[in-house]
Amino acid sequence: MNPECVICHCVTRGADTQMIDGEMYCDVCAELAERRGYIYLASPYTHPEKEVRRLRFDIACAAAAHLMRSGRVVFSPIAHSHPIHFHGLDGMDHGFWMRQDGPLLDAADSVVVLMLPGWDTSAGVAWEIDRAIEAGKPVEYLRPEDAGIKE
Repeated sequence: MNPECVICHCVTRGADTQMIDGEMYCDVCAELAERRGYIYLASPYTHPEKEVRRLRFDIACAAAAHLMRSGRVVFSPIAHSHPIHFHGLDGMDHGFWMRQDGPLLDAADSVVVLMLPGWDTSAGVAWEIDRAIEAGKPVEYLRPEDAGIKE
């Protein structure tokens, strides 16, 4: 009897298997298991116009989906926080959201900066990049068009 992969439960066979920390993985799941962490998707959000904030939310979600389809594990603070703020929170309170997002940024393995218009002047994105660099995390830059997004 062939052992099952601990993640997807497929029946693993010989060369298609890997042992990690004493557990059997198929090759596909082994690659995911070895990553062990996630990327933090930094992108600008704050803007005086609601429609711009909504558009930035939509584009951040599309970029997160693109990264997920490529096999990466992603946390997008904009995708997470934009809907939540409608339940009695101030979506423009930078300090509040940095306190919420900081621990998640600290736990991430790397940061991907979504280069939407305004990313290079955003106080929040600058804070996220600085914090990542101070922690020795790799920082990548993603143009929307490279994620298949047309602005």
